[in-house]
Amino acid sequence: MELEEYKNSFVRQRIFRIMKKEGCSKKDALEHLAKELGVATTVLEAPVLENEKIDWKSLYDNVVPELESKNHKFLAKIGRDYASIWISPTILGKSIADATASMRMVLLDAGIHDYDQQQQGTEHRVLVPCVLVGDRLIETKMSLYRPTTKTGDPRLWPYGLKGFCLPGDELALICLNKIAYILNLSKFDYEAIEAQENVASQGVAESGEELLTQPVVTKNLFALQTSSISEELLKKLRSLYGVPLRNPKQHVGKKNHDTDVGMAIEAALGVPPNSAKKPDYKGIELKAWRKRSGKGNRHVLFTQVPNWELCEVRGIKEFADAYGYPLRDKDKIQRMGGATPNVLHCTVQADKPNPQGLVLKVDNKRDCAIEQYVGSAKARDVLVWEGEKLRSALKEKHPETFWIECKSIIDSQGIECFMLIRAHYTRSPMLSRFLSLVESGCVTLDHMITYSQTKNSVKWAVKERGPAWKIHDQNFDQLFPTVVTYELKP
Repeated sequence: MELEEYKNSFVRQRIFRIMKKEGCSKKDALEHLAKELGVATTVLEAPVLENEKIDWKSLYDNVVPELESKNHKFLAKIGRDYASIWISPTILGKSIADATASMRMVLLDAGIHDYDQQQQGTEHRVLVPCVLVGDRLIETKMSLYRPTTKTGDPRLWPYGLKGFCLPGDELALICLNKIAYILNLSKFDYEAIEAQENVASQGVAESGEELLTQPVVTKNLFALQTSSISEELLKKLRSLYGVPLRNPKQHVGKKNHDTDVGMAIEAALGVPPNSAKKPDYKGIELKAWRKRSGKGNRHVLFTQVPNWELCEVRGIKEFADAYGYPLRDKDKIQRMGGATPNVLHCTVQADKPNPQGLVLKVDNKRDCAIEQYVGSAKARDVLVWEGEKLRSALKEKHPETFWIECKSIIDSQGIECFMLIRAHYTRSPMLSRFLSLVESGCVTLDHMITYSQTKNSVKWAVKERGPAWKIHDQNFDQLFPTVVTYELKP
C-alpha cells in the first residue's frame, strides 16, 4: 500500500475501536485520536504532508492488537466460520446487542435459530445453550428475541457476559453441534488454550452458572480434509510440472491477462472454456496467474452485478455515463466514428475514495455492500449489493479451489508459455466474514466497463466483465480456512 493508504486505513480502524471502547461519536473519537497522536484533527483528515513525521505504516501494522491478530489467524487455521461482536459500554450497560446479519447467518447455518420465523415480544424469546470460552469454560444460555418496538430488530445476549469482557473487546460467535460458543479475542490466547489437554481450569463459576469439566470437542476442526477429486486434480497438476503450456490468447502489443494462464491450464487438463459462475474442474475452481517478482497479486473471487432495483442508476451505461470518464482508446474511437462515450476501469475499496470519488461501505443493519459517490458535498449511495447475494456467489464459486502460481517464459518461436510452480488449496470460505473483509479493505471491487461490437453486428454496446470482487493473496487466510500449499515439483 501507499503511505496515504496506510494513514487512511489506520485512522479509520483506530476511530472505530475508540468508538466501541468509549461509546462515543465519530467526531469525539477523531478528537480522541488527535490528542493521542499529539496532532490537530485536520492532520488526520488531510492528505499525507511531505514533512509529516508520523510513521503511518507502523501505526497501521499495529492497529489490530497482537493478541487479536493471532486469534484471527488461529480461527482461520481451524476453519471455523464466526461472526464478530464488538462490545461497547452501551451493550454492556443494557445487557443487549444487535444481532447483525453475520451473527444471524452463523446461527441459521448451524440450525440454532431463524430470526425470520420469530415473532416479536419477550414472550417469544428463545434461550439456546451457550458456552463462554476463556481460561475456563462457563456453560450458560443465550437469549434470542425481537422487541415489539419498531420493526423488531433481532437482538441477542449471552448471560454472564459482563464478567467475560470489557468495552472495546472483540468477541467471536461460533456455532458447533447446536451450541453457541463465545470467544473473547481481545483477552485470551486460543491457540495456547487449544494446546492444553484440558481447557477447563480452576475457579468458581459465576452465580447460577455451571462450570464445565470437559474441554470443547474441537478435534474435527483442526484437520483440513481434502476430497478425492482434489487429490486427483493435484496429481494431474503435478504431471504438468516442467511442461511449457502455450498461451492460447497471445496478446501482441497488448496487456496480458491472468485469464490467459487459466485457459492454458484448463486446456491441458481437458476442461472446455467457460464463463459460468460454477467451479471449473468437477466442482473445483481453478485460479491461475503469472508469478511477479517482488509483487503480490489480487485475485477475482467472483463477479456479481448489483441489485439494480435498489440502485440510484438502472444499468451499467447509466452508471458509466454518470461516474466514468471519456473513452481514451484512439483506435476504438476511430472505429466508433469518433464517438467518445464514458467507460470506467477502476478499483473501489473501503479504505479511501478512488480518483472517480467512489468508495465502498458496509451497512450491517441492512446486510449490504454499498458503492458511494463522495465527490460532492453530500455522499450518495449509487450501487447496492445484498449481502446474501454476495455470500451465495462466494459459496457457489469456491467450495474448493486451487490457486496456481506460474512462471511466464518465451519459447523459441516467441510465444509465451506458462510453467507451473505451486498450488494453494482452499475450501469452504468463511462466508460471514465477507462483508467484514470488504469493510476492512481486504476485499475490493473492480469495474471493467467498456464498449465493444456485438457479435455479427456493426453496433457498439456497453459491456462490463464484472463487477469483480477481488482479494489479495496475502489476505487468503482472512477468508479461507487453512491454506495448504503444494510445491508441484515431484
